[in-house]
Amino acid sequence: ESAAGIVGLTKVLLQFKYKKLVPSLNAVHLNPNIDFKNSPFYLQQQLEDLSKQFMTQINQIHAQLDVIQGDLNKVKTKDLDKILDEIYWAENNIRDLQSKSSAWRYQSY
Repeated sequence: ESAAGIVGLTKVLLQFKYKKLVPSLNAVHLNPNIDFKNSPFYLQQQLEDLSKQFMTQINQIHAQLDVIQGDLNKVKTKDLDKILDEIYWAENNIRDLQSKSSAWRYQSY
């Protein structure tokens, strides 16, 4: 089990390093019990480039989440509204990214 976790982590890191999305193995047919069309997720079935826009937006969201984490470490009650606004901003940007980026949209082949 731990070897599978290391393999999965290695796959993710290599995808970011080479800016490619690699296909899932043995995933030719989609499970009919999973509603991919109404989900932000899809099964990667072919090799694709990660778009520069996608990577830029991920980096911006990551930077914003670092700020939020720093804020949470020194949270005061009066600052809670500001932190919640930042979390709301990050969530909306993730949703926007999911709707605009072809890397998040379901694709049928």
